[in-house]
Amino acid sequence: MDKELLRKIALFNKFDLSGAEEEQIAAEFDRTLSLLDPLKKAKFTDTPIMVWADGVAPVYREDVRAKTVSREEILRQAPEQAENCFAVPRVAD
Repeated sequence: MDKELLRKIALFNKFDLSGAEEEQIAAEFDRTLSLLDPLKKAKFTDTPIMVWADGVAPVYREDVRAKTVSREEILRQAPEQAENCFAVPRVAD
């Protein structure tokens, strides 16, 4: 893994990595990606496209209108509100 990309990912996730940790993570990531190397040699030209993992198409139902709860009822349960919405702690800068 490119060190610059690793640093960007660490910064985005607010990880403070030492040089040794960067080396270790980059090496582990490269080892993980190497597990996919056999796929580069595989031929998939005669392989049918798989749409669902279990081979069974999902069964859909018609939408049925049901009783809904008003915004006001839901907001009454909110510990904090802001601009007519639930207020939550900030998690990103």
